[in-house]
Amino acid sequence: KFVGPTIVYAAMQACGLVNDHLVDCHRADLGA
Repeated sequence: KFVGPTIVYAAMQACGLVNDHLVDCHRADLGA
């Protein structure tokens, strides 16, 4: 079976290991 990096990254986000999207949202709020 082949697992692409995108799937692994999405899995990490689901597990809460990656919070880049949350950080980006906060940065957008501060920038705006």
